Amino acid sequence: MRPGCDAHNPIRSAWRTPGEARLLPPADAMAVTPATFNTVDKWAAGVSGTFALGILCEAYGMGIPTAVLP
Repeated sequence: MRPGCDAHNPIRSAWRTPGEARLLPPADAMAVTPATFNTVDKWAAGVSGTFALGILCEAYGMGIPTAVLP
């Protein structure tokens, strides 16, 4: 754990409504692995049919650096 990191943040496991406050600080970066062709295709199209894809779309909109690995 890096210095100054709060390990007691809640785990986000459900959709956040547009007006709902963010409970967590923004991520420094994200890694998507394994990323299937289907996942990358839906992410590129902005389709967020699953919670994981919704997080990816939100992260892209927030400008969070993301590494995608097959």
